[in-house]
Amino acid sequence: MLRFFRSDGGHLAAIEPPRDGALPHDAIWIDVSEPTRDEEQAVERQLGIGIPTREDVTEIQTSSRLLEEGGTLFMTGIVPYGDKHHKLETLPLTFVRAGDRLVTVRYGHPESVDRFVHRAAEGRLTPDSADAVLAALLESIVDRIADRLEFIGGDMKRIEKLIFRRGTQNAAVGSRLSLGRRIHELQNAIEILGAHHQVVFEIRGCLQSFVRLLGFRRSHHPDVPCAHRFAAIEEDLKAIADYDADLTASMEFMLDATVGLIDVQQNKVIYILSIVGMVLTPPVLIASVYGMNFDVMPELHWAWGYVWALLLMLASAAGPYLLFKWKGWL
Repeated sequence: MLRFFRSDGGHLAAIEPPRDGALPHDAIWIDVSEPTRDEEQAVERQLGIGIPTREDVTEIQTSSRLLEEGGTLFMTGIVPYGDKHHKLETLPLTFVRAGDRLVTVRYGHPESVDRFVHRAAEGRLTPDSADAVLAALLESIVDRIADRLEFIGGDMKRIEKLIFRRGTQNAAVGSRLSLGRRIHELQNAIEILGAHHQVVFEIRGCLQSFVRLLGFRRSHHPDVPCAHRFAAIEEDLKAIADYDADLTASMEFMLDATVGLIDVQQNKVIYILSIVGMVLTPPVLIASVYGMNFDVMPELHWAWGYVWALLLMLASAAGPYLLFKWKGWL
């Protein structure tokens, strides 16, 4: 699908495609979305450039994503898309800077780009040149990335409170929480952290691709009217990349801490069973002795023999318990 936009009184305005298939002469931005072969050939023929194919834009070499041919810049960045509550996907987005036109080529529908195109079609955007369109589109993408990371950062605060129950109120809640439920809660936190870690990793790749893209554009077109906007976008990308790195470090710490807390909770079970076993061993030994039923056993015919055995077992259980308590092991 091809969409054409021109500058009309300081605003972007959509242009109806000519019936003869020619490209509008006053279009400053051409959005090429999942083009057919005929649409690709029409753009290539009339602009004298080659439209990158799906295979071209998915190559990982920087030389394949950022190149200059005859004064035309081909720049590919990785755009994240997907709902906040679902798995993040990424999509290559190619910017072709040819003469006084900007051509965007994409094989998908990232919401940041679709929203930008929709606003442009309604005349709500003010770019008046190809570089201004490129700057505004990059700002929209960067804002979307920042929103996604802010969502993750907010959710991590919730997970942190779940993992580390601090304060008297949380301590009281934790004291009523069953051991099994607490372990299940921590396991659920690990799954959420794993999902967030994957998203942050994907976004890091997107940020790096746009940092390289802007550096490549600056090296070839350093003196454009929108240079200050591109410089501001680069600063934003660096700040977001730092925030991304902080989130990654926090996730790794929280993941290690959660695994450690699960080990502590599970060790509590073993610890309690060990104490119970040590406390019950002497009474079991006494019961075993008096359960042998030998004929020659002084206590066998005592009137108080049964009470004596019960008191002896109780004392033998209380002894280890008091000893452990005195040693601070309980």
